[in-house]
Amino acid sequence: MKNTSDYFYAFFSIKNHFKSDSYDYFKYNGKLKKITKYVGKYDYHFQKAKLRYSFEQFEFFCASNISKNPSFWITDFFNTSSETVYNQHLDFLKNHSYHLDVDIRFLFLEGFNNTFKPKTEEYPTAFLYAKRGNIKFETLIVLNWFLDIFSLWKKEYDDIIMAESLRSWKKYSGFLKIDRDKCLMQIKNILKEYST
Repeated sequence: MKNTSDYFYAFFSIKNHFKSDSYDYFKYNGKLKKITKYVGKYDYHFQKAKLRYSFEQFEFFCASNISKNPSFWITDFFNTSSETVYNQHLDFLKNHSYHLDVDIRFLFLEGFNNTFKPKTEEYPTAFLYAKRGNIKFETLIVLNWFLDIFSLWKKEYDDIIMAESLRSWKKYSGFLKIDRDKCLMQIKNILKEYST
């Protein structure tokens, strides 16, 4: 059973995961060098978090919020906006088949392959749709698992908006615990449907 200090270290490890290119939460199993600066200062927040969330839920809660807002902090744990962000991301996890279906079909209506193509002086359409909320950014993460679109975009665009988005989405993908084989099968079925 996880204790309050596990929650404390998980928060700072996940924060570091999104902030640092060299640190990977999964590779290092959430381990960090000793943090002494904040020990004891926010115990109440972590005790309350432990009562509200299982450890896995807390990891996902932190990842959801930090990926959305890199300055997310301990004192933001229980405000309504952090709960809203968490619930939106949780909805994708629980209903990913539905969201993938809706989003991929939407991309087909827009010309599936063309939505990923880099454009001169403009971002790819699929990227813009994800940034604007027309499709879930998690859908792009899943598509990237199989189509490697992020590598293409990274080569073509050399600006902070694209770089930060791709970095955040790549870091977030490890927290997206869904069955990749089922996702691939679903994507193949939709592609097959639209190719006939």
